[in-house]
Amino acid sequence: MEKQIADNNLDDKVEIVALLDNKKCSIAAKRNNLLQHAQGDYVAFLDDDDDISAEYVSSLVKASHAEKDVITFDQKCRINGKGLAVSFGLGNPHQGLKEGKDGNYLPILRPPYHVCAWKSSLAKSISFREVFTEEGQSCEDIDWCSRLYSKELTHIHVGKILHYYFYDSKLTTSIF
Repeated sequence: MEKQIADNNLDDKVEIVALLDNKKCSIAAKRNNLLQHAQGDYVAFLDDDDDISAEYVSSLVKASHAEKDVITFDQKCRINGKGLAVSFGLGNPHQGLKEGKDGNYLPILRPPYHVCAWKSSLAKSISFREVFTEEGQSCEDIDWCSRLYSKELTHIHVGKILHYYFYDSKLTTSIF
């Protein structure tokens, strides 16, 4: 990301706030801490199982000029070795996974997630909470987003794959 910022002369437009710890702090607490320290107009979360496209930074900065509440985009995923294409967008349903004939998942639509770029003032208006699935996996991100959806929101969609998500249930560390 730093190379993208430098290559596009965006040092004065993009801030990276990182939090590295010894895994004694919950994910919700980490996200709230990051929100507190973020000073930019927009925030987006990248986790250790995420990656970004070569156009991620420049595309989000360009889309931010529209001054919408959230900037959405397309995402490619690998979930336990199976491929998946996601298109985030305001008003999209939260579709579940369905396996296609090739063994990968069928493309799905989803509402904006925490990985999308949210207007900071909006993002900071709601704190992350300690919420877990029955299996003990943190789902603070979905909870936070769902509470943001109750607000009247505007968005702009960048019709490109800007984000990559790699989930492996045997390796994830999102269990607190």
